[in-house]
Amino acid sequence: MLAQYLLTCFLIFSLGLIAAEPVGLGSVTLVNDLKELKRIVKSHNNVLLVFQKKKNSASDWNQILTEVSNQMIGQASIVKVDCSAEKKACKYFKASPSPVQIQHYKDGKFNVNYDRKKSVKEMMQLFKRTRVPVLLMFYAPWCGHCKRLKPEYASAAAETKDTVLAAMDVDREENAGIRQAFNITGYPTIIYIKGNEPIPYGGTFTKDGILSWLKNPTPPKAPEPEKDWAEEAPDVKFLTDNNFVTSLAQQSSALVMFYAPWCGHCKAMKPAYQAAAQQLKQLGIPGLLAAVDATKYRKTAEQFKVTGFPSVKYFQNAEYKFDFNERAEDKIVEFMKDPKEPPPPPVEVPWSEEPSEVHHLAHGNFADFLKKKRRTLVMFYA
Repeated sequence: MLAQYLLTCFLIFSLGLIAAEPVGLGSVTLVNDLKELKRIVKSHNNVLLVFQKKKNSASDWNQILTEVSNQMIGQASIVKVDCSAEKKACKYFKASPSPVQIQHYKDGKFNVNYDRKKSVKEMMQLFKRTRVPVLLMFYAPWCGHCKRLKPEYASAAAETKDTVLAAMDVDREENAGIRQAFNITGYPTIIYIKGNEPIPYGGTFTKDGILSWLKNPTPPKAPEPEKDWAEEAPDVKFLTDNNFVTSLAQQSSALVMFYAPWCGHCKAMKPAYQAAAQQLKQLGIPGLLAAVDATKYRKTAEQFKVTGFPSVKYFQNAEYKFDFNERAEDKIVEFMKDPKEPPPPPVEVPWSEEPSEVHHLAHGNFADFLKKKRRTLVMFYA
């Protein structure tokens, strides 16, 4: 119920349906500014203006108005106006509440004064348009994936007529409650609302993907369990904490790849590593290609100071010799034909010693140098 309540407030206040400063009236907004009222009426398809003679004159309408706003999520805006505080607005809209007057505006134009029975059913008759679902994108301004998705999302919004596409910056402090209610922990997160049950978005992050998914909104499929690499690489020897030393003790030449199942670089290297192991057998090249899941066998990984993945190390009779940094199949095979420690990388000349027109500053001359210059562009680097 909390999530549903917060969602209602979110859609009314934060998705461009009503962009006024909300005052705490549940899912109905109180606006006492003529300029803002004009903007709301002009920019929204369905607006109910509830004019009150005094601030709480419409208190007996609150339950009905809230229920209507819940049913019209994303389709209508309900705004209260206190005529005792904003006489100009009431005069402009020709409202003379006694004590309440309700006006309906459709597509920016006055439609009717509401004079029907005080009930949700009767008030819903004002909204003849069929209610449509809402697709919500929760984002953060600093999120790179969000920035790439924004133009695709906006393009999809321009082409769909069956769903309202909306977005919310949940990095803002005032939206923290909604972020927590919907357990938003990653960005962007997109959910589909139709009725009371949100459906996680299951399409791709492209305009075409969004439009295609909206034709048949279904939750994302659970990812298939990843196959054990050992099943796909019969020529690679898989080691554990228990058999690491004994398996390598009789190997005069062995490469060991320390990997993590979730590591993208490891996944990219696996086919080449397996193919190289197969080549060694076919060509009769002595040596062993082995692998260790460092997330399972941490004792061995820590023993050899594995801090990144993949880490490939060369061993002779279970004794570590040096790291091997090649990833391609042919490079691995070529190395195993004649294993030699690669030469150390050339010593890099400090940038400050290279000839250039750049002035290199340090702690000792930084302040004095800047004082002597009217304008200075400083690049801090590592």
